[in-house]
This record gives sequence, structure tokens and C-alpha cells, in this order.
Amino acid sequence: LGAVRRAGVSRKLEELRAVPPPPQPKPAIRVLTELGALQPTERWRLTDGESTESFRVVVGPAVRLGRGSFEEFGNHLDLRPTRREAAGDSTMLTLAQTLSRAGHLELRVGPDGLEAFCLGTHGVSVDGVALNRGERAALRDGGECSLAQGAAVFSYRLLAGGDGAPTTVELRFSAGIGAGRRAYWVISALPAELIADDLGAAVDLTPTPQGWQVTAKGDGVCLGEGPLPPGSTSLWAPEVPLVIAEGRTIVRA
Repeated sequence: LGAVRRAGVSRKLEELRAVPPPPQPKPAIRVLTELGALQPTERWRLTDGESTESFRVVVGPAVRLGRGSFEEFGNHLDLRPTRREAAGDSTMLTLAQTLSRAGHLELRVGPDGLEAFCLGTHGVSVDGVALNRGERAALRDGGECSLAQGAAVFSYRLLAGGDGAPTTVELRFSAGIGAGRRAYWVISALPAELIADDLGAAVDLTPTPQGWQVTAKGDGVCLGEGPLPPGSTSLWAPEVPLVIAEGRTIVRA
């Protein structure tokens, strides 16, 4: 090629390299909006040997975090300190009062994906960005949120399904009110291994408008006194213990 043509080809190649690739469309988020028999907010208790741990499971298109009950606010994680946490702890009571005045933070499915929306008068911090009342921020794959000037601090982690769309958000409280607690916001599915590392090898837990379904994947699984053969599926009623193995049970309330 002549020098002029070589220069033209080089220029065209540089132009092609400068064009950014077209953005990949985000997978559509499947959301459980018709809950039917599902309770939007439940407390689950996992007993493993002699230890028992409780955590919250919230199902639906949004979850609110603050001070108050489900009866007051709907899909809600009540961050009031327990009597044990508040007993003789003036700092905890002060944090509770601050949180009560500050309002709420809502995590929800927005038009562009998962987002945090500030409902509190004291503001919140999402991944280091301060939000005032009425402002929002997109959630990343994982990060940290602070409510009411640090009255409650939690980390979040998005769990995706096979198509890449988020199905569950894991919340773990690290400071302030509720430190040490955990909760799960279930958008469409709850991977059992989130509750305990090896639980996914034993059962599948599926939220449906008819209620929570349990599918046994191995031997030794029972609902109450009734065994579930491998491959079988049954509705899981509240207060009925799901026995995964001897000494390991989960109860919903």
C-alpha cells in the first residue's frame, strides 16, 4: 500500500478502536409481587446442635429498615434494640432515639435496577455517598449502608440467579443497633446455602404465592414428623420445624 493509503487505513483503525462497544442489556429482575399466602416479614430460627440463631426474611419488591413493626410500615426490618441489648446501655438507647427520629431507608426494585431510597430526616450513607431525604442511589453488587449518622450500620451483598438478575440481598449488621444480626431480602428466590454453607445440598427453599415450598435433595429431611423423600416437594407451614438432619432444624414464625 502507498503511504497515503496506509495512513488512511491506520486512521480508520484508530476510529474503530475509539468506538465503545454497545452496552449489554441488563437482565430483567423477576419480582414476587403477588405474595398470596406468603408473609412479607418472618423471623426464622436455625437450631444446630445446642446453638440457635434467628434472622429475618423479607419477601417482596422492597424492604424498609428503621424503627417500627411490620404492622406499622409493611415490609419492614424493625431495628429497635431488644431488651437484652438496651438493658443498662445508655448508648444503645440514645442510638434508638436517633433512629426513631430519623425515619427509614428503603431498598427496592427501581426502574433501572436495585436502589436505596432515603426516607429519613437525618439522612443515610450508601457506599460512602450521603443521601438526604428523597434522594436515591443504585446498589452495587455489595457495599455498606449507614442509617441516622451511624445509629445502625450494615453491609449488603447481592446474590444473582443463573441469568445474572439479583434474586436475594443478604444484609449483615456490623455496628450500632442490631450489630451481629443478619437478614435476607428475597426478591424472587432464597438460596438455602446462604442460611448455612451446606444447607443447599439438602433442600431447595422456594417462595410461591401458595407459601414456602421445600424440595428434599437428600435423605433425612422431615417437615414436622413427616419425612420428605428425596425429590419430593411440600408446602412448609409456619411453626412447623423443617428438620434437615439430626440436631439441625429451621422454624418460621
